[in-house]
Amino acid sequence: MKGILFLLFLFTTGAYAQQHGSSLSPINPGITPYINSISAYNRDKNTVLGSPYVKNLMIMFRWSDLEPAPGDFKFDETIGRILRDAKAAGKGFSFMIWVGPNSPEWIYDNGVPLVTVTGGNESLKYPYYFSPKYREFFFRLVTELGNYIKSLPQDEVDNILYFQVSEGTTGDTSPYQGASVPVDPQYNISPDDWMDFRMEVWEKYKEALWRDGQTVIPFLFTDDANTDRERNWQLQNLNRFGAKKGQFGHGYNNNNIFRLIAPWLNLQKDARDNNILIFARGEWDNILLAQGWVQKNPALAFYWSAISALFFDINYWNPLVEIIDNGELYADGLSFYNSHVGSLGDPSKATYAFCAMHRMLEVLDVNEFPEATYGKAVRTNIQRYRNIIADFAARGAKIGDESTLPANTIASRTRKDYNDIGWSIYEGNFYKYLEQIDPETTSDAYWNLDQTIYGRFARGFRQGVDNKMYFALDPGFFNNADPQKVSITITSKDTGTGSWELLYFDGAEMVSAGTVTNSGTGKWVKNVFAISCAVFNGSLERGADLIIRQVGSENTFFHLVDLKRE
Repeated sequence: MKGILFLLFLFTTGAYAQQHGSSLSPINPGITPYINSISAYNRDKNTVLGSPYVKNLMIMFRWSDLEPAPGDFKFDETIGRILRDAKAAGKGFSFMIWVGPNSPEWIYDNGVPLVTVTGGNESLKYPYYFSPKYREFFFRLVTELGNYIKSLPQDEVDNILYFQVSEGTTGDTSPYQGASVPVDPQYNISPDDWMDFRMEVWEKYKEALWRDGQTVIPFLFTDDANTDRERNWQLQNLNRFGAKKGQFGHGYNNNNIFRLIAPWLNLQKDARDNNILIFARGEWDNILLAQGWVQKNPALAFYWSAISALFFDINYWNPLVEIIDNGELYADGLSFYNSHVGSLGDPSKATYAFCAMHRMLEVLDVNEFPEATYGKAVRTNIQRYRNIIADFAARGAKIGDESTLPANTIASRTRKDYNDIGWSIYEGNFYKYLEQIDPETTSDAYWNLDQTIYGRFARGFRQGVDNKMYFALDPGFFNNADPQKVSITITSKDTGTGSWELLYFDGAEMVSAGTVTNSGTGKWVKNVFAISCAVFNGSLERGADLIIRQVGSENTFFHLVDLKRE
């Protein structure tokens, strides 16, 4: 069973190189910091509106701020004001309305039962969502929001990228936060009943914001808890929508990610096959920033999270404002994400294709790590993790926090140090439209080469084989065998005196784009190759379009191959 699971994993991750988009593209994708209240916006607006890294804003409004008294809606003073600020600054705007524990106090004086909870954040109080009065007040809010948005000038409506539908506690897919349960059991809500309620809320929002055959602004839904039923509703009722994919933008190398990959790939494929615009957002929040492995090198953690977000097709990445406020420290991640995010969705329209060298070791992989040699393949067998990592320690792989090795997805994010092995994790390179061919048989992975952002993961030539690395461009990138003008930037570590060259096909033969000889500085260098006549039709060895070949006797370490259409 574990072997079958592993093969399925390889199949689904490989699909990232083959996803071809529709003619639809999200509006203004890029860095979209989230701001969790109006007061936070008032405090931070100069930072976010003035930042060159910020493409858009995402504001979390509280129902209590939008309707402080029954029927007294403050949409224009809140939503409208910030929408106009964003538009004037050349930024897009997106928003969510938090309900549940952010409901106004007056609802409890007007017939809505107050629910207190235990086992979680007991300071929060909730409405009983199924009470007739709550439904009356909540759905009135939905209707009035629709009326307000429809009344706005079209240029302001066009500047709204998406509205995330919130049904309960913040953007979570549950009525009560985390492990919270009502003190009074009569207010317990079953998962099935809650999912029915969520979909009823979607219907109400759709009705309120419907015009001319579509919603006037795109909706976005928290997706990770959804099933085919909920996703089918979205596909059948909307011609554009987004998904919050929390784990894909929230750090990198988290455990138990495998279960989320295939549903996301399938949803994207179903949407594009039906010419439906689909997009995604993901957060990078203050909880993540506080973790030990992040604090070791915050810029490194953010940079690799940016690459992971691109790999998993996150169009609107939502870092906290502190990241924007320290833009110089996080510039590498912010810049790389913003420059490459416009290439997501459709390879024929992409400007960039990239491959970032990366590897994680999978404790459940019994093919590479047989149980007879390494121990029983169960996530709680810590000795198996140690046995596997020992084989790669000479190349820098390590276990920094054993306590989080078997942890679930969210708990694994609390690790105190780097772990280069996990369970049901994503193992291979992070790439988009430029895939390394047979990376584990033609190159060796390295970890923690130095303290720079590039040294966290790397690959070198596998010595004694043919000393080449092979790369294939997605055939949909150019869609032809005509000569193309491209620039290719290869980031490598300038160690020793090794030499290497970049090879490509010019339509007649394999030719060299140039040779690089290391000078021993130990620094990471960006080597740029300008090519005016490359033909990308898989004509090189192993069906490759590009080959990096070792020339000298010493090895070289590589971080990134980045192709740009000129």
